[in-house]
Amino acid sequence: MPLTLEGKTYTVPGVYGTVEIINLGSNALPVFNTLLIVGSAKKGVPYNKSGGKGYEVILPFSSLNTVKEYYGVSDISRAFGYAKAGGAGVVYCINAASLTNALATIKDNAGVPVNAFDVYPRDNFYGSAGNDISLTMSTNTSLLTLTIIPPKLTKFLTADASTSSPFISLGDVEGLAVGMAVKVYSNAITSAPDAVTIVSIDTVNNQVELSANPTAAFATSAWARLFVEDTDKQATKTFTATATVTDVINWINSGNILTADRKTYAGVKPTTLAKVYLQNIASATKGTSPAATETGGGDFDLLAALAPQLFEEMTNYTKQRVRLINVVSSKAAVHAVYKALAVTERAAGKSLQLILGCAMGDVFLVESNAAHPKSRAKVLNSDDCILAGMGKDGKAAYLSFAPFFAGLMSAQSVKRNLTNDAVDAQSVEKTFGEFNKETATAGYLANGVLLIGTGKNGYYIIQGINTYQNQATIWNTDDKKSYLIQQRQIVDFVYEGYKNEMELGVGADGYGPSVASVQGGRILKKFQDDGFISDWEIVNAYQEGNAVITEPQINPIDAVDFVGFN
Repeated sequence: MPLTLEGKTYTVPGVYGTVEIINLGSNALPVFNTLLIVGSAKKGVPYNKSGGKGYEVILPFSSLNTVKEYYGVSDISRAFGYAKAGGAGVVYCINAASLTNALATIKDNAGVPVNAFDVYPRDNFYGSAGNDISLTMSTNTSLLTLTIIPPKLTKFLTADASTSSPFISLGDVEGLAVGMAVKVYSNAITSAPDAVTIVSIDTVNNQVELSANPTAAFATSAWARLFVEDTDKQATKTFTATATVTDVINWINSGNILTADRKTYAGVKPTTLAKVYLQNIASATKGTSPAATETGGGDFDLLAALAPQLFEEMTNYTKQRVRLINVVSSKAAVHAVYKALAVTERAAGKSLQLILGCAMGDVFLVESNAAHPKSRAKVLNSDDCILAGMGKDGKAAYLSFAPFFAGLMSAQSVKRNLTNDAVDAQSVEKTFGEFNKETATAGYLANGVLLIGTGKNGYYIIQGINTYQNQATIWNTDDKKSYLIQQRQIVDFVYEGYKNEMELGVGADGYGPSVASVQGGRILKKFQDDGFISDWEIVNAYQEGNAVITEPQINPIDAVDFVGFN
């Protein structure tokens, strides 16, 4: 099956057995703990692209720079950076924002020009950033030269620009430099963008000073933005006098900036076109970049509703299955929707682990507040939900500790107990140390909140714990749940491996309950020998219509979270 990773396509072998790791260069793709980041970005293909399949909107990345080029500096790229810091290799991403794409029609050069072809930005320019692709068509002695220049370093304004001040506020200033030539634009502008240079940069307040006051009050409601023309990646082609519209379309489609679709035309090449930005071509549809909505029935909810189909399409095409989901939102209502998704997928035999996080300051609220980490963990009450209760490096838990821990999970064996693992941090939102172990830490752990401890050797995971509230036993046989991440991981791994191996018996001659029971026992014995489970039993095996049903029962290995002495 094909897997496209940052522009390169690999043939991924089929997965045989349950522990296979597929290596692509220096990157390892874990078959089981594949991580997906669900977040918002103002550029890059959205989850609800018209006709988009799961493998077209759920995309794999291994490089932070590539993620920033595709989604811009955004919640997705920030979470990705922390996941990589946690050790993640390849991480899948999906944009929860309902961006729309630009579309413009190019005329031919007939006596009465007619539509030759439509052009629209490639998926990495989805949104209003695609409006800033420029086209130039010039002719010289019947030769047509077409130049296409894409934008880069697109930065969206966070406040309306003023025609009386050269200062503009941006979402970030990463990659910008003093003296850099930039353009300032918005969807409301029908002329060319302002062409200015950067005089100074305030990195604390994300503000830049321009060489001239804006000529218009570029409004955030019209997706006001600053960008740089990426002349290093511009595409230029001179066509011969005998070239056809088809030749022009084929050349555009051979690149990675625009896609061209044929329209009705008189058979001659396009007309001369002075340099124009996509949004200002006559009757063009402008791309838009709204933020992902987190309210009930909003984008995050709609994406969750589509997820089972998108996951199946992705798996069928790439052989990869999403299991870890880092939802980059601090909203309790969003978390509840994804918990429901995990319940649905588990019922279908596909376990999910959600790594969620709180907002900045939640850990300091009174404990009776519904947003306090303890309250939120109690409401989630699920071994499919891990709740990071505190932030690090000056950022909220949902933007820092949660994706870091998701990356840590994706990088480790399912047998790995993450308790006491080191956390790469410069600072933490709240200190949990020896001095408040009994007065503070114990209460958070008892409610299933994931915490960062502060010790003499640095920061560490206090206990690998989820939000399941029954902590009486390591493995609850009655409802097959555990409050410990390691045990949940192991059991899911074993059961899914068992299911995959048992399905190989379909179609075999003489396959019945007795054969299935023996086959199941051999599979579980192998897991026991490999140190995943302590004991097992095939409780029952029987025929039901044209199906053979087995009922395995297992106990995962015990966890060792703390060591002491008397």
